[in-house]
Amino acid sequence: MKKIKRLVLVVFYFIGRMLGYIMPFNKVKATILVLKSKRKSDVNAIAFFGRTPKDFNMDLIRCAVDTYEEGAGVMIINGIESKDLGLSFSEWEQKLYIMGIDHIEPFAPSKNTAQEARAIVAMAKERGWKTVTLLAHSHQILRCMRAIVKAMEKAKYEMRVYCESPSTDWFEEVAGSQNTNVMPRINHVEIEYGIMVNILSSLRLVPPIATTRKVIAYMKRREKIPI
Repeated sequence: MKKIKRLVLVVFYFIGRMLGYIMPFNKVKATILVLKSKRKSDVNAIAFFGRTPKDFNMDLIRCAVDTYEEGAGVMIINGIESKDLGLSFSEWEQKLYIMGIDHIEPFAPSKNTAQEARAIVAMAKERGWKTVTLLAHSHQILRCMRAIVKAMEKAKYEMRVYCESPSTDWFEEVAGSQNTNVMPRINHVEIEYGIMVNILSSLRLVPPIATTRKVIAYMKRREKIPI
């Protein structure tokens, strides 16, 4: 009887591992790690991920200011001047400067999260930065970290990356990725964590980002990365 129970447990364990590739179990674990990854001391830079025109509120701006004031060398934001995917760099620079962020620089113009991550890592590598904080809403921050981990892997440049997200109105009507799907913010969680996103990502039908397994592995070794 004990052998049968043990066999059943082993079978369920491997079934669970297989389901982990399409179900969001690892996403939940990775999200917990990412959301609890705030750095308590100065960082070289804060990377402000792009916003869509229909997802803009002051929560993220206030969070950016607070994070900057805690200690950061520079705030870097998307250098794109097109308004198709959000405010232009010039408009963001003006808004952030008025709020008290006096050192703002653009990273290379980018049209999606994967491109932004590659631009951020390239800038960090060029400047020799070793610590960077990512700034985005909490349901999007895992996607940002997955993109950064993939970009660091491709660039062969690893640094300590932390995350910051604001409290916000989860029932506000906002747009999702690429300024599509206007609905309550809480409903966008289903898109970010959906099974189809995992499948499309594995088939490379969406911009390539790291698996959640790689993010978890990165988080485990992050504090051992030299700075």
